[in-house]
Amino acid sequence: MIYNPLTAPQISDKCFEPLLTLFFNCSDCFSLTLSKFHLLKSDAQIALSPFQIGSFATIDWFCYHTTEENPLTILIYKTDEAAKNILLKYYQNLFLNTSDKTDISNRQNLEDLCFFSNGKLILGTVSHEYICHIYPPSGEIKQRIEAIYDKWEMRETNSMIDLHMYM
Repeated sequence: MIYNPLTAPQISDKCFEPLLTLFFNCSDCFSLTLSKFHLLKSDAQIALSPFQIGSFATIDWFCYHTTEENPLTILIYKTDEAAKNILLKYYQNLFLNTSDKTDISNRQNLEDLCFFSNGKLILGTVSHEYICHIYPPSGEIKQRIEAIYDKWEMRETNSMIDLHMYM
């Protein structure tokens, strides 16, 4: 696994499009966590709806463990160039911050972008904590990731999420 340590500079906004392009090209789906703090659908959520292929509630997810009374809602989307363009339109970085500081719904409604290949997590984020772990599917992908952002650190571990367990 490669990850961004909290002591490293934040993954810059200029890395967003290259990382998004890379992960859209090597994944078959991605997930977003639906925030419980906003009841209305954001413009981004509405725009992504044609690409949604599933959803589920869970108490265990990437870097999360909640209670039965407070499950997370995970939305699953197929990777598609149009879906990528929607993310680029509404968000300015990997942690799904928006440049429109007045529109709280887009900034807070969807969070925690994750990418999967054959059901296995290959990138996981926690938006509000600025956590990003990457499980490169190949050495070539690892090199390309490191070329985009060079402050990653390595840790020996495997992805713990298999989407097949949830869907």
